[in-house]
Amino acid sequence: MNTKPRALILSGYGLNCEEETAFAFERAGVETSIKHLSDLIEQPDILKRFQILAVPGGFSFGDHTGSGRAYGNKLKANLKEALQ
Repeated sequence: MNTKPRALILSGYGLNCEEETAFAFERAGVETSIKHLSDLIEQPDILKRFQILAVPGGFSFGDHTGSGRAYGNKLKANLKEALQ
């Protein structure tokens, strides 16, 4: 039986550092999986397999003013129920 925690690391829409984030989690003994946000939106049940959700930094939505808010709104609009 596997007792390691599992982390889902999001990628896409200008995000970066997902590989570095995975490396850091793996060094801490966490199993990781990197998925594009659109894959998660299509299959929100993916979240049930993980204890950790990581949203790396980067240039979401072109790094325009309010880009973090745009990314957050996309998560809320499409995954609110799955994230609760």
